[in-house]
Amino acid sequence: MSDFSSTGKRHYCERCKYPLKTCICSGLSRVETRIKISILQDPIESKHAKNTARLALLMLENATVYVGLTPDDFTDVQNLVKHSKKTLLIYPSDQATKLTEVQNVKQCDHLILLDATWRKAKKLWLNNPWLHNLTACAIEPEQTSAYHIRKAPDNNSLSTLEALAETLRVVEGVNPKPFMSLLADMQKHWPKV
Repeated sequence: MSDFSSTGKRHYCERCKYPLKTCICSGLSRVETRIKISILQDPIESKHAKNTARLALLMLENATVYVGLTPDDFTDVQNLVKHSKKTLLIYPSDQATKLTEVQNVKQCDHLILLDATWRKAKKLWLNNPWLHNLTACAIEPEQTSAYHIRKAPDNNSLSTLEALAETLRVVEGVNPKPFMSLLADMQKHWPKV
């Protein structure tokens, strides 16, 4: 069955928002977490079909994507930080602590991740000095990224979904398998870079 109608207009899955031909809903599992997740997304990344933050939204009820560049774009997230017991920023800044070495990591009730290309993620970081006051965490993956449809700057670079899965594993004991399975399902429809 074609995902185009007789008018030539492409039809999309109502749930995952991918074209019907590339729908990923069959591999989708909902994951329950107690942690609130805020994903700060660069506006250009929000339009990119290969971004993995959209997968996080499909899996997690507690995840929200906030699109923007400046502090004024993220006032809702700043309010969440004010009311959080412990917010962790998943970003490998120069002052970042290894996630596995963060004290009282299990007390975290709010995560912030940056979703953009590496260059644009750094710009998001620099444009938002309020992020610099948070505990920044670096993930040291045990395996190289399984995200092979976009270029990464090095072997330690992870997609947003992979970083989220690893963080939830460490902080809340969440099984990363459903995340990795959905990532693999999504990538079946794209050639490797």
